[in-house]
Amino acid sequence: MSPTVQVRPPSSPASRVVTIAKAHARDSSSVVIASLALLVLIVWAATLNDRVLSYLGLSLLLQSSVVLVFAACSAAFVILIGDIDLGIGNFIGLANVVAAVHLATRPVVGVLLLVAMIAAYGALAVLIEAVQIPAIVATLGAAFVWFGLATLVLPQPGGAAPAWLSALLQSRPPLLPVAIWLALATGAVFHGVLFHTRTGLDLRALGSNRANLVRTGVSALRLRVVAYLVAGLLGVLAGIALTGITGGGNATGTAQYTLLAVGGVILGGGEFSGGRISVVGAVLGALSLAMVGSVVSLVGLSSVWQSAVVGVVLIVIVALRRVRQGLEQLLLRRQLSHQLAEERAMLEGGSR
Repeated sequence: MSPTVQVRPPSSPASRVVTIAKAHARDSSSVVIASLALLVLIVWAATLNDRVLSYLGLSLLLQSSVVLVFAACSAAFVILIGDIDLGIGNFIGLANVVAAVHLATRPVVGVLLLVAMIAAYGALAVLIEAVQIPAIVATLGAAFVWFGLATLVLPQPGGAAPAWLSALLQSRPPLLPVAIWLALATGAVFHGVLFHTRTGLDLRALGSNRANLVRTGVSALRLRVVAYLVAGLLGVLAGIALTGITGGGNATGTAQYTLLAVGGVILGGGEFSGGRISVVGAVLGALSLAMVGSVVSLVGLSSVWQSAVVGVVLIVIVALRRVRQGLEQLLLRRQLSHQLAEERAMLEGGSR
């Protein structure tokens, strides 16, 4: 007897268009809120210092945001499938010290080590899926591994950024600073991956309705590995960017990116329920969090207030989002009640 083979039913073009349209609607709503938050912060900063809106002003304010943009996008791909990564901060630190120690003097070794790091993230996905270890536990354990390896590679702050990397991050492209161009490119590329590729749609489905997706014959293991490989790639890019910005490596200076990355995703409209994230929103959320630090500095507050202000901003944005969702649901219920009342009136009129 031949084994039964599950054949994945092809989805119709119409159903795919509807799915993409609904996802785009949710994504657009998240982007609007994140954009407004960023706009408010920029206007506030500009009222404190009129040079903020100049090319040089934006360059100085947003230079460090490149790291957070990559970190937030990395966290977004993990949250997308219903997981949470508690190790991304230390992973960025490991990529930072590897780049600082090897990319300038032994680029081939450095590239191979960074590729191995991305592969290690994929292996972490296999461990989570095959052994059924909760992602929060696996990534927390991995965080200690990343930190230990980073301190072995570079026990004390040091190293150097390769000349090409420093030149790239200090370049002056037309119209907008390099940090904004990198943020736009990152958001556009990975937004396209999620909305306009089959794998992207499957990744969203894995987070929102895993059981139905698996029944169609899709490999949950393959998708989880893909999500973690993308997250690992973005984490490595964050570490490389940090090397170029700081000019060296520091194994102990990146733990805060774990919470900031998750905060950027949530600020950009992401939800922990899985399948509901916006990469563009995560980019805007990361830029907003980077602007918070600048506004705190311009106001004259100590940097120790930055974490508190970030927390307040997150709470306010999430609260406003919940209020908006509540109003939308109330409006929908009223519309349904009105339609039911009209149908009841028509039935009663017909019976007479």
